[in-house]
Amino acid sequence: MTTDSSANLIERLTKLEIEIALLWEQISKLKKAGIDFLSRLLDDEYHVIIQVDQMSKYGFIYDIGLRKGTKKKAKKKLKEHKIEILDETGNMLRVRIPCEVIDLITILE
Repeated sequence: MTTDSSANLIERLTKLEIEIALLWEQISKLKKAGIDFLSRLLDDEYHVIIQVDQMSKYGFIYDIGLRKGTKKKAKKKLKEHKIEILDETGNMLRVRIPCEVIDLITILE
């Protein structure tokens, strides 16, 4: 391997590192937009919202801790906004906000 090709590889790697950092920044903003949206939507019902470090091409996944007696109302609001309920345990809901909904949220903000 020559010095020129080593320098070229280092330059390409640096560009990729910058691209990855920018993509993670965008993903972080999308995750936060989802949390902000859920907290506004479920203002009276939620106790805590946690972004689960699982994401897929289908959307972002969140765990929502609900106040006692608010699950039915919260589920109705979530379904109205096309947010998929993946699991429910006690006063906790695991939901997925589809990418299309996240995109709309960020456009409207």
